[in-house]
Amino acid sequence: MIRWPGIGLWGNFEPCEEGVLAAINQNFFILDVLTQMSIIDFVTELPADPLEGDKYILESSSYAYDGGPNYIMVFDGGEWVALEPRAGYLAYVESENSLFWYNGTGWVSIPTNIGDVTGPSSAVDNTIARFDGITGKFIQDSSVILDDDGNISNVNLISSEVSQTINNIVDTFEPKILINSAAVGVDQALSYFDSFAVRFTGALVSIASIAAPPATSYGRLHIFINSTGGNLIFKNGSSIVTGTGSNLSVKDTAAIWAFYDSSQSKWIIIGGSGSGAGGLVVPNNAARLAIASADRYDGMMVYVQDVKWNFQLRGGIADANWFPVDADIKYYGSVQTLANASAIVLTGALRQRVRIKGNVSGGVVLTLPNGSIDNQELYIQGDDDDAFFTIANGSNVFQNGDRSFFKNQIGQYFWDGTQNLWISVNGGF
Repeated sequence: MIRWPGIGLWGNFEPCEEGVLAAINQNFFILDVLTQMSIIDFVTELPADPLEGDKYILESSSYAYDGGPNYIMVFDGGEWVALEPRAGYLAYVESENSLFWYNGTGWVSIPTNIGDVTGPSSAVDNTIARFDGITGKFIQDSSVILDDDGNISNVNLISSEVSQTINNIVDTFEPKILINSAAVGVDQALSYFDSFAVRFTGALVSIASIAAPPATSYGRLHIFINSTGGNLIFKNGSSIVTGTGSNLSVKDTAAIWAFYDSSQSKWIIIGGSGSGAGGLVVPNNAARLAIASADRYDGMMVYVQDVKWNFQLRGGIADANWFPVDADIKYYGSVQTLANASAIVLTGALRQRVRIKGNVSGGVVLTLPNGSIDNQELYIQGDDDDAFFTIANGSNVFQNGDRSFFKNQIGQYFWDGTQNLWISVNGGF
């Protein structure tokens, strides 16, 4: 006789072969166990007082049983008999009230609430299926596409929760409501304006405080526009933080951004612009550098009155991280008094105007250091009645010989970072 490989039954008996009766009895035992198999429970240790025919699935091989993990253990009335599971075996587990099947490595539950779900005869690739009706038995094409890169398209209407989230974002930035405030006077205490943008149109000189918004508006951006006809001062104090450590003067037609920080119970001014000059105004360069570290933030912008230029913090709040911001009609101008053979001092501005005064009778020959920004522009203007000034045609300057400038003559150069050359555009003679 041999043991067949399927479920372990014995077969191929020879006439009068010894052990046939025992083999036949074992075949019936195996069939009785596996046919409509019902298991009491999954266990890690077999019970000490089983009844004949009790069946368990053993989850551990740490005990001295013949079976290993996932084996079917059957009590035959005298001892436990181990049956090795084969992939595809099906069993009802009473403790779980569910069907389980053996997948070759473990027993996996089979859902008992499987319905007769029906769908269309075909589908468009990457479209998302959706239920039709409330039975859970019918699906249809939603026309919404989720492609292989995770992009969703063909969505016409978004759920109220998502839509509200998007509306909140839009409300934060979109000026849907503009309020004109006719407040007048000095050091005014203003009520909260329930709007994105507020334009001050009255004879308002200064604002000492602004009331706190409702909690739902904490952190929402607001813009305050000065249309008073003169400078409008925001007082740095218990209600307003200007970012400069002092009162903030906002020029007429300028605007500033602000939000309410509930942790400080203060309005925080975070930037501004307007009249081509910028909303955060300081009188001079020293005032810009004197802004306290606690009041600085990366991206902060101020307008310095004495040089008529915007500066911005980039990459940190250290003094070295103040950079001039390009403007279309204003250039960083300075008078440089240079001796013969001196180098013109560059400020690092994208556009720079330099007025040269000499202190050597008969003129001076000047050199240009390397530029620091690709396409950096430099305008050189003579500013002396008696002397002329010559820009040497050096290794980093491309021009047709030395270029000289008398008073009010201007030469234009730009820095070619690829060639590491100042390219002369015009000027001189």
